Amino acid sequence: MTTSARHERLKSLFPHLLAVLAEELDANLVSLGSTTFRLAEAARGVEPDDCYYVENIERIADRDTIDLSVDPPPDLSIEIAITHPSLNTLPIYTSLKVPEIWRHTGQVLHILRLHGAEYRETTHSAWFPGVSAEVLAPFLQQGIAQGIIPMVRAFRAWVRAQRPTS
Repeated sequence: MTTSARHERLKSLFPHLLAVLAEELDANLVSLGSTTFRLAEAARGVEPDDCYYVENIERIADRDTIDLSVDPPPDLSIEIAITHPSLNTLPIYTSLKVPEIWRHTGQVLHILRLHGAEYRETTHSAWFPGVSAEVLAPFLQQGIAQGIIPMVRAFRAWVRAQRPTS
């Protein structure tokens, strides 16, 4: 599938925001990009625009391949759904048991959490407390309008301002 410049520009902003979050919150991330994930018993697979391990890093850290029959799925997947809505991929993500999806339509960012056999929109990320779609949206817009570095600087300042003062 061919992707547009708009899709790629938006997709390229998320790794920078996530790196700032991980660094400032003293966390870690492992990205597997758009790796294809599928279960042997599933007829279809999914390729996220980007995906991250946050909680399960130790279990996949030095793996060159991921076998979902024994390895955990990514903790977070990023989906940019501008021209081809990715809602039809949610059943696949559900079967893979990916806990959280950040889905951007080109207009709106949604944070979805897996609850049983379905995804529900939630106000905040489970992996990054205090981070919501409402918080991230203006920074993403800034990244589109002004570029990566101004967005990163502004976002880093916001993250640091959220820390409790000692």
